[in-house]
Amino acid sequence: MSDAKPPSSFRSRFLWLVKLCVTIGLGWFLFARADWPAIGVTLARIPPGVILGAFIVMVLSVTISAYKWQLMLKLHGVHFSFSKLHRYYFIAVFFNNFLPTSIGGDGYRIYKTFGNPRSTSSSVIAVVMERLTGIIALLVIGYLCSIIVYHARGDEVSGLLLSLGTAGIGATLVAALFFVFLRGYQRLKRWQNKPRLLQIVLEHGKDYLRQPKASAYVMLISFYFHVHNSLTFYLLLRYGADVTISIPELFVVLTLVNLVGVLPISINGLGVVDTAFVFLLGIYGVDQNSALSVMLISRMLLILLSIVGAGFYLSERKDLPKQVQSPGS
Repeated sequence: MSDAKPPSSFRSRFLWLVKLCVTIGLGWFLFARADWPAIGVTLARIPPGVILGAFIVMVLSVTISAYKWQLMLKLHGVHFSFSKLHRYYFIAVFFNNFLPTSIGGDGYRIYKTFGNPRSTSSSVIAVVMERLTGIIALLVIGYLCSIIVYHARGDEVSGLLLSLGTAGIGATLVAALFFVFLRGYQRLKRWQNKPRLLQIVLEHGKDYLRQPKASAYVMLISFYFHVHNSLTFYLLLRYGADVTISIPELFVVLTLVNLVGVLPISINGLGVVDTAFVFLLGIYGVDQNSALSVMLISRMLLILLSIVGAGFYLSERKDLPKQVQSPGS
């Protein structure tokens, strides 16, 4: 009997090794160039109240996300208490930051809402749409801010985002036409082999059409979330590191950082996100040491937020034996 490992297993291990190398390489490149005495001075002069304020913003971001998730589930006729979903979202933050993939938390949230009266598909679609609406909102805000910044400064970063946004709009239209006219028939034949899947997607898609006000409200929350979430970095930059950056410039940076962060080339975006953040802020006059200091604090606060999620998870595991006891016990 052969002991050879399946190709898929070898491929996944190889890709993970590549991501590890990218993470370590970019981390070394970033930290080796840093002026650590200057970073220490910057960190020491940041008021504790600013750090506390940034952490409160991060906690509220989780709360907003949990509320939006609850609304997405309600759109599909699935009802969970906010307290449960709030706790699950904190645990998902823990999984996202301590599992080798950033979708671990999403998988946990889907799993915890499987037991609903409608269908397991509702759990999946609610999480997918929650993520998708968030990405759309961020891209729209970033695109609009890139127009403002480019007209004010004409810099290459906002110009890049503006070009990417315009190209993205054009590519979406071209792709739609390509799908309809060139691949539509082949796709249709493939869907015919999966009528149940098509039926599920169409059924859940109608939920948004039947409830336009609720759907629009969810989209508005997505926009508010990103405005709120940007306050973490604005507080740390403006009132912590004492550097000047406008809200539109910050959104241009955060949008590009998030786009880079979704690339599957490092472990949970480590190294890639940090390097992009420091580099892009440098375009707007923020020195490397201040930018790296802010990134380090945000990482530490994220770890603290994850510890809260770990506490909820351990509490849940502790109560598990009581939940699985038989009715007669």
